[in-house]
Parts: sequence; structure tokens; C-alpha cells
Amino acid sequence: ARMLSVDIAFFYNEYDDLRSLETDSGLPVFDGNQFNVDSRLDNRLYGRTYGAEVALDLRSNSWWRLQASYAYLKMSLEQDDDSHDRVSLTEEDRTPEHQLSLHGALDLSDTLELDAWLYYADELQATDVPSYVSLDLRLAHRFSRNLSVELVGRNLLDPHHLEVSADPVGSAPEQVDREVFVKLIWAD
Repeated sequence: ARMLSVDIAFFYNEYDDLRSLETDSGLPVFDGNQFNVDSRLDNRLYGRTYGAEVALDLRSNSWWRLQASYAYLKMSLEQDDDSHDRVSLTEEDRTPEHQLSLHGALDLSDTLELDAWLYYADELQATDVPSYVSLDLRLAHRFSRNLSVELVGRNLLDPHHLEVSADPVGSAPEQVDREVFVKLIWAD
């Protein structure tokens, strides 16, 4: 039986008292060996986010499924008049404005599955991370209820690309390499 579901969401959020990294003057101080900036966490930022998400789920029959999603996010941060934060405002450029995902799952037999994921992420201007497209594939064979083996390939379109981790402010871009591996799964 064919089944199609569509999920659409729009959002608008306003925030106040967001975390900021404050300095007394905003200027570095030379302590004889190096320049240091005396800083502390505070809540002197405010901002808003808005955007939309669309997700489609198509089940053509019992052995094939296609899922697609698109997300648009716009973030705008501002600081209070008495804030000396010179770092946190870049957070609005550390999240992709556009993300697109396409996932296909195919049951080739009762014991053999094939999955493919295609993913696009927009550039991140604050960290000079360019946009990228990645492709992941998984071929799985189930020997029994408890034992299966998977052949997995990640980031198959490029030898590597940059991403920013979900760590707090100041995290550096990380290189994500292509990888291919076999995974044996034993479940009790």
C-alpha cells in the first residue's frame, strides 16, 4: 500500500539573556609574557530565530521507503549596550541556513537491506567551512535474529570535508574523512 506523509513546520522564536563572554574593557592585557583577556560568562545577548522545515516520507510498498527533508534557519543575535562580547555574535554564522537530506531504504530480500543517505549542508561563514554534500551507504545482511553484518561507507563523495562540531563557542572545524568498514552485530 502506498503511503505519503508530509510534515511542514514554520517557527519564530525570540530569546533574551543569552550567554555572552564578557570582558571588562574588551581589550587584551599584556602580563609580561603574553596578551590575556580577562573574561567571564554573562547573559547580555538577545536575538531571534525563524525558519521552516519540510519532511516527506514515501512508502511505495513494504520493501521500499524514501524520506526527504529540508530545513531553513535564520538566526540574528545582538548584544546589550553594556556588553563587550566580541565572540558570541559569530554563533549566527556557525549554523547552516540550508540543510537537505535524502534517505532511501530498500529491502532486497528478507535478510538483505540497502540504505543510502545523501546530505547537503550550507556554508558556515564564521568558520570558513564551505558547503558540502555527503553520501553514506549501508548494506546489511541478517544471518539470524541475533547476528548481522554490515558494510558501511561514509562520506563517499569526497576524501574529506570540514564540519563544525556541536561543542560550545570556539570549537574549530574538524576534518571528516571518508571511511569504509564492516560491522558485526550480535544482539541478545
